[in-house]
Amino acid sequence: MQRNLNSRLVDRYCQNILTQFKNSVVDSITVTDGGSAYSVGDPVVINGDGQGATAEVATETGGVIDTITITNAGSGYSVATVDCSGSGNGDATATATVSLDLLTDLTAFDVHADQQNERLNQVLVNALLSLALTPEQAAAVQTAIDGL
Repeated sequence: MQRNLNSRLVDRYCQNILTQFKNSVVDSITVTDGGSAYSVGDPVVINGDGQGATAEVATETGGVIDTITITNAGSGYSVATVDCSGSGNGDATATATVSLDLLTDLTAFDVHADQQNERLNQVLVNALLSLALTPEQAAAVQTAIDGL
């Protein structure tokens, strides 16, 4: 039997989605090109749709960045980019990973395992239509729908 969600339950799921967006943080930074002339402690800028994330060069070898440490994971990130242009020669590149997996979190939130994909699709489509999402958040919701 299909367990359709009533509007109260859809609202609870949508609030869960908003909470996930609010609580998502920059989880890790991977150096893709260490650049040159960097020093330990040089600031690294994290841009995205959240706020408060900061990072710095943690280790370097001969001015080439080996690792970057997140000094504050921030909050509210669905996407994040890394900008190393403010120090060293400005030529290093790195990528950020955000701790946001809507589908996994919603699956854990949904206590009814049977017909879960149909229920989650209903919730996610409703979230796209009814929540005031940023374009990045809407893209994350669409990715979750595509993953069903």
